[in-house]
Amino acid sequence: MDKFQVGEEELLQFYQLKTINPTHSWVQDSSKLNNDETANNEIGMESSFDILKDFKYGNQISIDKESKAYLNNESLSYIKDPLNGQEMSKELQYLPHDSTRLKYLVNSKQFNVKAFLRDMHKQDSFNDLNNSLDKLDSDIQDQSIYLKQLVGKNFTKYVKIKNKLDQIYKEFDEKTNEKVQADFPKEKQINVESLNNKVDEVIRTTTFKLKPLMDNYQKILNYQTTKKFVEQNMLYFNLPKSLKKCLADNDFNQFMIQYSKGIAIYSGFNQSPNTSQSLIIKRIWSQVENLLTIYKDLIWNSLINSNFNVDQPQETILSLFSKLLNLENFISNNESENQVGDKNAASPSNENPILRWMTVKLNAFQNDLSELSSHMISKIIHSQKLILQNDTNQDNNQGSVELSYYLQINQLFHNITDIKDTEGLRSVADPNKINTISATNYLSLNSQSNYQGLTDSPIIIEMWLLILKYINDLWKICNQFIEFWEHIEKFLDGTYQNSIINEKRKESILIGNSNIIESYQKSLILKEEQINDIRSKGEGFIGLISQNLLSFFMSSQASLPSSLKKGHVREIAGGKKDTGSFLEYGFIPPNCNGLSCLRYLPKIVEPILRFSTELAQLNITPNGIDICRNTLSIIIDRCVGAISSTKLRDISNFYQLENWQVNETVTFSSKSQDNSKNLTFEYGVTQFPEIVTSFQEVSIKTTRDLLFAFEKLPVINGISVVSYPSKQLLTGIEIQQIISMEAVLEAILKNAAKDKDNPRNSHTILTLTNLQYIRECVFPNILQYFDDAFEWNLTSKNLELFSLLSKMESSIFGNYLSDLKINLRDTLEEKFHEINWPMYTSNSFRVGDYIIEALMILIVVHSECFRIGPQLIHKILIETQIFIARYLFESFKPYIGNLSNDGSLQVIVDLEFFQRVMGPLLEKDTEATLRACLQNCFQNDTSRLQKRIEEIEPIVSANLKRTAIQFAAFN
Repeated sequence: MDKFQVGEEELLQFYQLKTINPTHSWVQDSSKLNNDETANNEIGMESSFDILKDFKYGNQISIDKESKAYLNNESLSYIKDPLNGQEMSKELQYLPHDSTRLKYLVNSKQFNVKAFLRDMHKQDSFNDLNNSLDKLDSDIQDQSIYLKQLVGKNFTKYVKIKNKLDQIYKEFDEKTNEKVQADFPKEKQINVESLNNKVDEVIRTTTFKLKPLMDNYQKILNYQTTKKFVEQNMLYFNLPKSLKKCLADNDFNQFMIQYSKGIAIYSGFNQSPNTSQSLIIKRIWSQVENLLTIYKDLIWNSLINSNFNVDQPQETILSLFSKLLNLENFISNNESENQVGDKNAASPSNENPILRWMTVKLNAFQNDLSELSSHMISKIIHSQKLILQNDTNQDNNQGSVELSYYLQINQLFHNITDIKDTEGLRSVADPNKINTISATNYLSLNSQSNYQGLTDSPIIIEMWLLILKYINDLWKICNQFIEFWEHIEKFLDGTYQNSIINEKRKESILIGNSNIIESYQKSLILKEEQINDIRSKGEGFIGLISQNLLSFFMSSQASLPSSLKKGHVREIAGGKKDTGSFLEYGFIPPNCNGLSCLRYLPKIVEPILRFSTELAQLNITPNGIDICRNTLSIIIDRCVGAISSTKLRDISNFYQLENWQVNETVTFSSKSQDNSKNLTFEYGVTQFPEIVTSFQEVSIKTTRDLLFAFEKLPVINGISVVSYPSKQLLTGIEIQQIISMEAVLEAILKNAAKDKDNPRNSHTILTLTNLQYIRECVFPNILQYFDDAFEWNLTSKNLELFSLLSKMESSIFGNYLSDLKINLRDTLEEKFHEINWPMYTSNSFRVGDYIIEALMILIVVHSECFRIGPQLIHKILIETQIFIARYLFESFKPYIGNLSNDGSLQVIVDLEFFQRVMGPLLEKDTEATLRACLQNCFQNDTSRLQKRIEEIEPIVSANLKRTAIQFAAFN
């Protein structure tokens, strides 16, 4: 049944009427019986006016009440967001508790759509807003259905209200006539004018209430229009998001496709008067331009930050340049480039992108090089200061050099003496010499031994490692530059340009646009002056490398702290001459020993040789090649000088390493005096000759590797930066070698001088054996090693060195014999004069004490020499027995003809016993002198002398038997 269909009875009952069509007054047509009650229920003029008054002001009162009610969270908890259905109390909790909240409430008179969408839904996407709009439409439809249901249920109340209003209008009509007005006071009279004013006021109030609803309706219409526009141009509004996704996915081709579509749409907007001035359109396009700038900078930074590894294909570089050129040509007429704050950001100028890229990279290399040099040199200088502060021997020019590491030289550099002629170098070893060492492999500049022990104190090694790190870091920068320049060279000779143009020509054929090639050719073709400028900048990098290296390698120990100053190289070049002192070499740690120089200088020089050669072979400019050659020549000379100076200083102080312990036993062969047989001796030497040999060989090898580095460096296009050393340079090396060998003798003399007051000891004997070993083995082998290394002929020269060595040996041995002879003389003199030869008598005829004690001294000497230098025994005995014989010859002269008979017999017993004890060691000169002494004692009566000798033979034999064990060493 229709809710709006009502029966006649219900209408009559509801309106209290007697008939459906009343024609008279209310009193006549009303169905009420009690007219008094009806009269009481009639609405007078005053009550009707009050109703209009309430209608005028009631709405304003309700607005104030609602405003106050909305300012508390309890009321807000019942209000929902019309778009997403959330409680408004949560969304407004961060806003102040004042009237500003009302503009976000949809049921408030102050509701503001822009503020609501801007502040409450600023994070919503287009899809979110679209879904919210659908939800809002659905809610409106639901409320319309609910309104219909509400009206249907309350129809009778609606009819009553309508009846009351009609009654009010009727009374106004009846009571506003002139007759009625006359009966009321003036202030209570109702006229049309006042009623019109009141109605206007009501209309204004009603309009005020209805205006938000009308505005909301207009906003909904605008929103629907906007939604339709956005849906039609969805690609444009999603363009920033699409471009961001392409950048995130590195899908640059799709990026350009999307950007091309966006340009077409934006051009259409600019031609339309409705959209050309739209702030939203311009804001979106501004975001697109920013993304395009990011894309350009991404490509540019990829070029700038590329490491140019050997494994990196050139297609990567060409691809990046192709994309960059695409952008340069694609947006040249559509936008102006905005330079980003990044120093590597693409420049907004119209400069050739290839030249711009080359310039930025070359400047970056130079900046990196300068920063590295400044940073590392500062560290090296600080390390030098620490070494000098820890120097406990600053008053000594020699400094505190750690020489103890030379004791492990064979472990530190054992590959020098163990590797035998592996490269087939010629060996001219003399087979007649003992312990001759064959040639060694000289082709490995930086040969590593298996034992990596320390060669110097830790603080010295720390500075060496800093220097090595500095050079290796320079090598890395140079390698990056070399790989980068290979790409530059392909641009300078047009290889890359041809590849890019061919690629673009293919694209233009597919696209059908022949003008593209011309625009690319303008950016790719380089002028001659531009090429020369790039080469000049490349030469500048080589010059900066050379300047930094020379500033470091030409500094002295005193000038190293000022090596960071500009013009330091020129100051050194115009300064004092090189004195050869180790203090003149600031690129080595203070007080470093020669071993650390030999280990670390090759490691330092090898990278310099490699990257200097590779830089020169880039053939950037002819002057660049000359710079590399001059730089290497100076560095090699300085390194050789440093090795020579530290070598000479350390060898001069090798006497400090002598521990007077036999290190090894050496076999020595010689001929007997009559050349009838070979005599073989084994004598001991200390570690000193071994240290000298190893150190000299390592020094020779390292120096040779530095000077002949060209053997291991490649020659490309006829370019080589290291050449065969000059004869003048090799002559200087020869002189330094001889001087260093003389320093060995100087070190030996320093130890020998310590025992000059007491030369008869084991130190002197070891010194003599060392000298013999050095003369017969060490020095000849070192000279032969030198000749093999430098293809020289130093062995065949008559060097004064060996004469000096022989004189030293003779001097030390003579000093030893002098002290021995003095001891023998004192002993003989003391014991000889204890006997009263003219009055001497004896029954036993034992050997005299002067002979026994003299022989015992020789026994002691024999014992000392037998353990250390048995080859010296024969020489010592020869000298001492002749000395004893001559002393006795002179001592018996005063007693000629004045000897008692027993005294004469005692002389025969003593002298015969001495000769028999010496046995095979007795020299002919000694025998002749003693025979002459006996003849003098017997006044040249040979027959009597011979007879006496035969008579005392049993006595001599008995004495020999009794002392056989005591003097067994002479047999």
